Amino acid sequence: SHRAIEATVAEVLGAGAVPIVLGGDHSITEPDVRACALHLAGPVGLVHFDTHTDTAARLYGRDLSHGTPMYRLVEQGHVDPRRYVQIGLRGYWPGEVEFGWQAERGVTSFFAHDVRDLGIREVVTRAIAAVSAVISAPIDPAVATLPTDKKLVLATLHRRENIGEPLRNVLRALRTLGHDGDKLIV
Repeated sequence: SHRAIEATVAEVLGAGAVPIVLGGDHSITEPDVRACALHLAGPVGLVHFDTHTDTAARLYGRDLSHGTPMYRLVEQGHVDPRRYVQIGLRGYWPGEVEFGWQAERGVTSFFAHDVRDLGIREVVTRAIAAVSAVISAPIDPAVATLPTDKKLVLATLHRRENIGEPLRNVLRALRTLGHDGDKLIV
């Protein structure tokens, strides 16, 4: 359940480790990220590798689904939309409503054609700049076990990014994120 996922991620964070969550549909992003934000006592920055934005307010008549976690996390204050970057968007969804909502909040989006045209290194450089550009409320050091000068970056993958060249691009991007000095924890 989402409650069990959130509790497990919170336990891992409480032990001073960075959780790595594999598997499940995209709805599990919500309890993962919420646990991190609560642990850090403030909204997190996020790099999201995916085909879709997952920013629907409702999808197929449901508030909680694989297409709604990012909307819910931003609206609940767990993700700072100005430090939320999407990489690899393509396909038929989302539409104008979701992209309008994102634009109003300052979400940065890179489409698959941006990765193709600019290259993964340039896209990741811009993503790091976007995630690092805005510093949200200070983290209470009594609550957080991670140093206050760190920024937590979480990456989620769509199943199509799990094989071949797309996976190599994502791994290159994560390696670049991890090498950004001591500012980021991936």
